[in-house]
Formats: sequence, structure tokens, C-alpha cells
Amino acid sequence: MMPRTWMAHLQAARHRAFVGRKEELAAFDEALCSGGRVMFVHGPGGIGKSALLGRFAQRTAEAARTVLMLDGRMLETSPAAFATEAGSILADERAVLLIDNFEHIHSLEHWLCEQFLPALPVGALVVVAGRIPPDAAWQADPGWADMLQVIELGDLEPMDAAALLDSRDVAGELRDPLLVFAGGHPLALSLGAAAANKDTAANSRRTPPLT
Repeated sequence: MMPRTWMAHLQAARHRAFVGRKEELAAFDEALCSGGRVMFVHGPGGIGKSALLGRFAQRTAEAARTVLMLDGRMLETSPAAFATEAGSILADERAVLLIDNFEHIHSLEHWLCEQFLPALPVGALVVVAGRIPPDAAWQADPGWADMLQVIELGDLEPMDAAALLDSRDVAGELRDPLLVFAGGHPLALSLGAAAANKDTAANSRRTPPLT
């Protein structure tokens, strides 16, 4: 019997902390049902692309479809290396390929567009996430016109930003200043929440209990 690992706990905590992105999740759910599509999610660092792909992976598993997650930071920048890592999707019509940190293998974009992706089975779904928008040639190509969906990921809505702080148990008096400082940027909010909780814990240790 294999020993249990920390992965389930880590994933559960990440899912609990995930807020917002209703439109993006709805778009993925629709694509999951129809297949035959490439979703290209782009946005600046820390905006929540990896967290969103994590939720996509969860929904794929719940739909009993095969999911393959690749991280561009861990891949060699060559068609052969990518094909070795992702080749299994070529034989699975229900497969979902999620590619994170695509900016690290951005030089493969033309090869993916022209050779790898056209060879996928009809029902497969691909999501690419990176800091750089897709090349304009994709959107100008009539062949990709109805198969490519580009999503620019922005800041969280104010209510979602507040919900993120609530999920991190940020004290009430610290929430408003942090929301003003970080806006809706998920990474800034998360780092600010961690700092606020650390300061709160330190102050509670320094403050003598009331008698």
C-alpha cells in the first residue's frame, strides 16, 4: 500500500482559497462539453493563471476526462521534447492538455499552431496559459477563427478580492487598507494577507493578556 502524501491537503487548501473567475470557469465548462478548442489565457505574473489552471484540472477530473498538466518551466524548448511529454494526448479524444508558464517555451508557438495542435483528435481540449498574448497570426488564420478562444486575465473584482482576504482570515481592521494597496491583484493580496496575519500573531504574543 502506497503511503499517503501531502498532495491532497495542498490541493484542498488551494481550492478553498480560490475565488472569482466565474466567466473563465463558465467558458472552460462550455469548452469541456464541446471539445475541439484551444483556450489561450494570458496576463501578468501573479494574476492567477496557475490557480485557474488548477481549477480547470479539478473540473476535468470531475468530468471523468483525462488531464495532462505541463509546466513550461520544466520543459526543454524543442518540438521533440514537447512531443515526448504531451504525445499521449494524440490518442485520446477526451484528453485535456493544460500548459502553464507558456512564456518559457514561447519559441514553440508556431510549431504548436502549425503541426502539433492540428494533429489532435477532434474532441481534445487544450488550454495554454502564459504572460504573453498569442501571436496575431492565430486570430488572423480563418482555420483557427472558431477554434481559438483568447482570455485576458485581469484583477479580481472587489467582492472577490475581499473574499480572498476572508479565506486567509485577515482581521477586519486590516482588510480595507490591504484592499486599497493591492487592489484586485491575487498575488499581492495573498502576500499582504500572509504579512498581516504574521503581524497579528506577533502582536498577540507581545500583548499581555487582560486580567
